Formats: sequence, structure tokens, C-alpha cells
Amino acid sequence: MNSIRWAADQYLAEVDRWRNACIEILGSIWRNAFFQAFFWVVVAGNIFAIFFGDALVR
Repeated sequence: MNSIRWAADQYLAEVDRWRNACIEILGSIWRNAFFQAFFWVVVAGNIFAIFFGDALVR
């Protein structure tokens, strides 16, 4: 029984390590000003297209 618990602890620790690494990588990308500008331009463009797409096509 002890070895199963040890294996589960190892597994959870590994998952936690991967999660922290992903959060760090995504956080550094998110803090990148160029990425944020691009992201918000895309979002604004999509919203604009949703609302004004029909008028522009005609």
C-alpha cells in the first residue's frame, strides 16, 4: 500500500511541476506587450466583423 501512495505523490508532484512551468511560460507570453497588442487587435477585429460584417459586405 505504501508504494502506491508514494507513486501517487510522485505523480502529483510531477503534474504540479508541469503546471507551474506552463503557467510561467504562458505568463511571460501574456506579459509580452506585442502579443497583447496583437491579441486585442484580433479580438476587436472579430467583434467589429460580427457587428458590421453584413454592412461591409453589401
